[in-house]
Amino acid sequence: MKRRVLGRTGLEVSEIGLGTVEIGLEYHLPGAGSQRPSRAEAERILHGALDLGINLIDTARAYGDSEAIIGEVLAGRRAEFILCSKVEAAAEDEDAVMRSVEASCAKLRTDCIDVMFLHRASLEVLERGATTAGLMQAREKGLIRFAAASTYGPDEAERALDDGRFDCLQIAYNALDRWPELSLFERCLNQGVGIVARSVLLRGILTDRPEPLPPALSGVASAAASLAGQGMPLAELAYRYVLNAPAVSVALVGAAHHREVAAAAGFADAGPLPPGFVSTVRAVSLADPRQLDPRTWPTA
Repeated sequence: MKRRVLGRTGLEVSEIGLGTVEIGLEYHLPGAGSQRPSRAEAERILHGALDLGINLIDTARAYGDSEAIIGEVLAGRRAEFILCSKVEAAAEDEDAVMRSVEASCAKLRTDCIDVMFLHRASLEVLERGATTAGLMQAREKGLIRFAAASTYGPDEAERALDDGRFDCLQIAYNALDRWPELSLFERCLNQGVGIVARSVLLRGILTDRPEPLPPALSGVASAAASLAGQGMPLAELAYRYVLNAPAVSVALVGAAHHREVAAAAGFADAGPLPPGFVSTVRAVSLADPRQLDPRTWPTA
């Protein structure tokens, strides 16, 4: 597994990182059945990821049982991976942030979390600054090594960069949702801010899935279909496209089965996406880009 440097943190991270929302709670496309792995499969996913050379694991206080499962399963392998978690950006003050960070450390069975993100960092939260100040306090006390922000849209990501105190950003970026290419990536490279890319498969839309999407998502379904049939599995195209971006340090894979983690690792090992495929991806657009935001999707 090849590694990249996570911006100015200096941390060397595997190109594929393990996202663990599916381990901790139900997380799937509208209308799809339960995909949450059993406890035995969760253990296989976690140990299997480390065995494949994946050295970044991403979780959050909001991911149900995820932190507790990671802490229990990987307690004896803590030195082998870079640990990321998230504190809710809605925390009211510095003390609330500290309590959240301390709770994460306890669940994860660690004295220090490598990268702590503000989760769902809104413009209001970033401008108010209390939650960010709490992260700085946690860093001063040695509970976290680096402070970061997990954002949704361009405005929030740009505001986080303006702040100057965040060492990396976690953003949604995939072969259909390409807004970071406009200016954000260049800014991150110039400021030494690492990028953790999530939603690489757009919650499974960018895969050769059998389930039809609801009518409300017809636009994104059509766009995904236009990328299929290019002589490469859609999931492989999705991962290799994201990893083509020099600003991206790591692309997260969320998995309900270990085979999905192994597949993503194989896609990264395949190397850069050929230029013809890159051109094909960039020729696809959506009339209604709001369909790219899972927060707007129907719940069933």
